[in-house]
Amino acid sequence: AENGFEKYIGIDWVLMKNQRGYERMWQSILHNLRNTKVDLLFMQIQSPGALTPEDVVRLREKIKGKIVLYNIDARYPEEVQWIYDLAAGIDYCALSNQRDVDYINDRCLGKAGLVQSSCDMDFYHRTQYDIFNSEFDVVFLANNYQNTSRKFPMCEYRQDMVQFLYNQFPLEFKCFGRR
Repeated sequence: AENGFEKYIGIDWVLMKNQRGYERMWQSILHNLRNTKVDLLFMQIQSPGALTPEDVVRLREKIKGKIVLYNIDARYPEEVQWIYDLAAGIDYCALSNQRDVDYINDRCLGKAGLVQSSCDMDFYHRTQYDIFNSEFDVVFLANNYQNTSRKFPMCEYRQDMVQFLYNQFPLEFKCFGRR
């Protein structure tokens, strides 16, 4: 309310997709938007194929407000081509890679900005870790994608960095995350 918005409606699109599939998910979202005056549609979508330029056109038909895509994964350029394809149809892309911001802004002036990513520990592994009450001076929070099916261009570098920090600061450094 302090930002001028009257209410917030959250949609777990991943749950809807898993239960109904992409097309029925979008039909449901579009049906719900028909009955709601939306000033701002803020989407955190990081999966290719979950949002297409055709979906953006359908969203534009239903809402008059702004559409923002928030995507914080660092990926290879060819893996984020779908975001580049969407940029012209949405109002703003909040991205964590300067390369992606530059690429979009070169083609769609002012449509992208850099947003450094972080997380809220109240939501990330709520009970598994309590880094705020730890004895460590430096904490790094991330997931290890090395030797998994997930592609992350910096996963080997990330693991080397974590190992280096453990070696250099064994009592002051702690890494939290999956794997």
